[in-house]
Amino acid sequence: QNQNILVAGFTKLLFDEEDFDTNSNYDAVTNHRFTPTVAGKYLLTANIYLLNCDTGTFGLFIYKNGALYVSTYNYSTATNRCLTISVVANANGSDYFEIFVYSGTDTNYSTIGGSVYKFTGCRIG
Repeated sequence: QNQNILVAGFTKLLFDEEDFDTNSNYDAVTNHRFTPTVAGKYLLTANIYLLNCDTGTFGLFIYKNGALYVSTYNYSTATNRCLTISVVANANGSDYFEIFVYSGTDTNYSTIGGSVYKFTGCRIG
């Protein structure tokens, strides 16, 4: 789904569709967070596509248990832009992960849904 991005602020991304969820670890309805129930290392990746952007600073963030865990920023003059972030994270079986985007401009933007708007989590160890 497309989602509006806050002006000059942070917006939690609501990934509301699942391709598959073999262990029912992602809540696509209420909290929109990934809570792996098996302790281990997880590869987390998110990507979004922002429409009709102009010059400005944009960031993509992974939060762990409600606090910033890792971030990436992008600054350019492109009309549309793709933001991607990836990290290997330790999870203890009750930790949860969420994705936020930041817009440092004074204009409303939106993401485009579908295949270019994803949040994935996969146990790797």
